[in-house]
Amino acid sequence: MSKRSSQMKFACSESLNRFRNELRFGGSLTRKLIGRTARPISSKDPMHLVLKSTKAVGRFSFGHTSNVRKVNDLVRSQCKKYGVKLIEYSNNFNHLHLLVRFPSRAIYLRFIRSLTGALALAMSGASKLKSLKSIFGSKGFWDFRPFTRVVKSFKGYKVARDYVVLNQLEAMDILPKRKGRLRDVEAGERYLFNSR
Repeated sequence: MSKRSSQMKFACSESLNRFRNELRFGGSLTRKLIGRTARPISSKDPMHLVLKSTKAVGRFSFGHTSNVRKVNDLVRSQCKKYGVKLIEYSNNFNHLHLLVRFPSRAIYLRFIRSLTGALALAMSGASKLKSLKSIFGSKGFWDFRPFTRVVKSFKGYKVARDYVVLNQLEAMDILPKRKGRLRDVEAGERYLFNSR
């Protein structure tokens, strides 16, 4: 009896982990076998989107005084242009968190291509005469493909929204950055914040 129940528990946890992995894509996940599938996109549920660049430091930083307004305006204008609902947004100097809802997969593809290109050009000051490769090298501006996670439940939505707001408050130095800041989050919810 106990052997069967432990096997059932293992099978349930394995299928739950597979389900969680099916809702995430991009970022450092593309280095693992997990991330090498089609990107999950939902037109019904919100999505947590993270764009990260280690090259966004100093004058190239998203939070640099000359760039903050440009970045904020670009994000909002691209959302408006493509009909993407921007629920929550955080500019964290070298990465951006967006909680958004996309009308369709095609809109997501156009939006992300347009936003990432516009941000890279705006931060670098690149033009027809001075390419991004001459400024950042062959790797380009972005570290990885954008990280996305479909937020399924209302509880997951609240956790994702609060996480974006927490990042926003830390970026504005209202809250100090703490290493154990997620310790109050239940162990079952920690997977929501991993793999970035």
